[in-house]
Amino acid sequence: MTIDLDDEQDIWLERNGLALVVVAGVTAMNYFRLNINPPQSIVAGNNGVDHSQFVLVNTIGFLSSMTVMMIFTGGLHGLLGSRFIYWIVKVLMLIIIACMALTYTYVVIAATPPESSALLRRLTNLLP
Repeated sequence: MTIDLDDEQDIWLERNGLALVVVAGVTAMNYFRLNINPPQSIVAGNNGVDHSQFVLVNTIGFLSSMTVMMIFTGGLHGLLGSRFIYWIVKVLMLIIIACMALTYTYVVIAATPPESSALLRRLTNLLP
């Protein structure tokens, strides 16, 4: 018996939906907390981290996390085609991970004194 691709994606969405909602909820909470109370060195603009970039990355991550939660808790994963939702959720999760990595990088750069790490200063120049 062969399993249709749509059936396989339906099974994947059903099995992993709860875990994705939990992950999206935890990341949304972290993004929200960092937007409400960012590190002082980012607000002050020290160490080369732009506050507006930090807020933009956090907002994109927060909205992506909220969208994943809305898809599963609002029942949208059952209304729309499973192939469409499957790829939307995968892309949103990649965006969430990328934004979390950028947020972490910004916080580490902001928390590190400029004189303590030449390598970190060189990496700062690679960021947008």
